[in-house]
Amino acid sequence: MIQGGIHPDLPLSYYENMLRSIRERYPSIVIHSFTATEILYFAQKEGITVEDTLRRLQDAGLASLPGGGAEILVDRVRRLIAPKKIMTEDWLRVMRTAHKIGMESTATMVIGFGETMAERVEHMEHIRRLQEETGGFRAFITWTFQPGNTALGGEKTSSWDYMRTLAVTRLYMDNVAHIQGSWVTQGERIGQLTLGFGADDLGSIMLRRTSRAAGTRYNMSIKKMIDLIRGAGREPAQRDTALSRDTEVLVWQSNRFPAASYAVIGGSGTLRAISRAHRRRMMWRFSWMGCTLRRPMARALRFACSPLRDGAS
Repeated sequence: MIQGGIHPDLPLSYYENMLRSIRERYPSIVIHSFTATEILYFAQKEGITVEDTLRRLQDAGLASLPGGGAEILVDRVRRLIAPKKIMTEDWLRVMRTAHKIGMESTATMVIGFGETMAERVEHMEHIRRLQEETGGFRAFITWTFQPGNTALGGEKTSSWDYMRTLAVTRLYMDNVAHIQGSWVTQGERIGQLTLGFGADDLGSIMLRRTSRAAGTRYNMSIKKMIDLIRGAGREPAQRDTALSRDTEVLVWQSNRFPAASYAVIGGSGTLRAISRAHRRRMMWRFSWMGCTLRRPMARALRFACSPLRDGAS
């Protein structure tokens, strides 16, 4: 995955040539690169439409877009944390256009900027609505803002807040097939627990320089990833970028690919079936607990995302 740079001088042709070079040398690689922020910048610099930009990159070898740069899809928050980044409707427009031309993507949410719980739900609603329209999101990934060595500063949000929010994303977005847990920002033990809070994917064995620069120090090996998944009572399977998995359950082999991604067999599909089959009962349960309602899943969300009260733990 290549992302993260807005170069003032490089033309779109530079990135097209880079993609063609990668595809020629490694034809089996699925190129999953460039955030919505970068795509919009390429289009503006070139003086062409977002769709034309995406089609040119697609012709050069780009297969799908990462969901980075979404942060919180609420303009109030975006103006506070990244006023020079694209705003909510721009991010959604790039993703909608990519899906229109057959280019899938992931979607992300970063929590812990000081956003309200209602703003987290607003972010989820944007993703859910676009997914209903296009069906182009492969997966949804939540992680936490890492304040170390950044001008924004602040405190890390708690792992409990992260996992509770993760569980809500699974309930809210049952039209997105996969939910990914973040061992990168939370560490291996919380990463393992995400498999009980709605996640069915743990991402890859990778090097994250940005996360490290912001203060994270978590490492992962293939054997450790497999053991964590098995320890959570699930069966590990290697997957590709398109979230297709090997049919054979993994056993530890030292010659496996060092940057493989790992999914959990029986995870998301089961959770989606449960969330649909038991939605009416869940709504009754959360209503009985005294939560107010604006739309169906809001009962569950308001309860799950509200701060702990009266000494609850």
